[in-house]
Amino acid sequence: MVGATYLYWGFGGSAGLSALQRAERTADWTVVSVVHAACAFGAGLGAVLLARGRSGRRGGARWPLAVAWTGSAAALSWGAWLTIASLAGEFEGASATSSTCLTYAGQMITGLLGVAVLTRFLMAQRADRPM
Repeated sequence: MVGATYLYWGFGGSAGLSALQRAERTADWTVVSVVHAACAFGAGLGAVLLARGRSGRRGGARWPLAVAWTGSAAALSWGAWLTIASLAGEFEGASATSSTCLTYAGQMITGLLGVAVLTRFLMAQRADRPM
């Protein structure tokens, strides 16, 4: 849902944005929104592939690990920063709406869930190897 929201905003949607946010949208803002969407989708896709054990035949778990690691790290770090900054009033001043704050929090939670699945997968791989 977070990725879909960022794609919607990136491609011109304005629901959930304040008047100030709509007025300040630039090409850079659009690119950042699409990158946030890609990171959220990457975190979800990598986590699902690792959780279901579908890591691929040829490359093992390298591709899902890379996607989950990158997507989760980006979603968690940016989601946490945007959530804290918008709640503290430091980011976008008073223009952050409840919809944007919820999207930022959802982005952070998506990253946390991806990290949890990634950690569980790595711990299981470590337990399977003899010392």
